[in-house]
Amino acid sequence: LAPYDVVVLADIDISTFSLEARRAVRDYVASGGGLVLLGGPYAFGQGLLSGTYMEDVLPVSVSPARDLQQATCPLVLTAAPKPLMSRFEASLLAQQPEVYWRHLVELRPGAEVQLFAGSEPVLVTGSYGKGRVAIFSGTALGVPDSGHLAFWQWDEWPALLTDVIYWAGSITNIAFSNMPDGH
Repeated sequence: LAPYDVVVLADIDISTFSLEARRAVRDYVASGGGLVLLGGPYAFGQGLLSGTYMEDVLPVSVSPARDLQQATCPLVLTAAPKPLMSRFEASLLAQQPEVYWRHLVELRPGAEVQLFAGSEPVLVTGSYGKGRVAIFSGTALGVPDSGHLAFWQWDEWPALLTDVIYWAGSITNIAFSNMPDGH
C-alpha cells in the first residue's frame, strides 16, 4: 500500500480480508497513509469489522453485531463547525440532503464529527499513528419521498467526498482536469 496516499473502502466486508491484509492496512495508516471507509449493506458491523486490526485505526467503535439501521424519519445532513465542512454549509442548508439508513457507531476519544445526520454523527475523522482516517456511516439505501433529496443525489456530494479523500491523504496541492474520460 506504500505507493498510495489514500485507501478508500466502500461497502467492504472486512471478513473477506486475511489477517495479514488487515494488519497491512493498520500498519499503512500508522505509517502515514490515509483511510476512508464508506458504509453500505456489507460494511462496519455487517462486515465483521469489530475487534479487528482495522477497527483499531478508526475514530469510532463498531458494533460486533449488525449495526445498519433504518432511520424512523429522514435525517438531514448538517455540518459541524469545522474547516473541512465550511464550503458546504450553505449548500447543506439550501438543499437539505438526507440519510435514510446508517450504521450506528460510537465516537472514540479524539474523534472529530464533520457531519451530522439529524443529531447522529455520520462523517467522523481522526488520526492513527501518523495517518488520517475518515468514516462515513451513512449508506446509499432508501428512497427519498417526493420533494426530498438523498445525500447521494446532492450536488455537492462528489466534492465533499473528494475533499475528505484529499484530507485523509494529506494532499493539499491538487490540479484538476476535465479530460473526456473523467481522469
